[in-house]
Amino acid sequence: MTLYNKWEALANVHHSQEITYDQLYRGLLFNRCILQYHYLESNGESRVWYDIHHLIKGITTFQDNYNQLYPG
Repeated sequence: MTLYNKWEALANVHHSQEITYDQLYRGLLFNRCILQYHYLESNGESRVWYDIHHLIKGITTFQDNYNQLYPG
């Protein structure tokens, strides 16, 4: 698990708002780099989505990785 993989994983979560349940993503979730959100739909069904911690969005390394993976 390299540092680049962590930045790439964070970029993927920010873009898709989903995670893969593996060691890398669980570690980022446990360390609060990725945040989990829950909400109830109007029919009462529970939904979950993910995003990165808002402070990470301002880090140049994250921005560079995100823009490389998701240009435009």
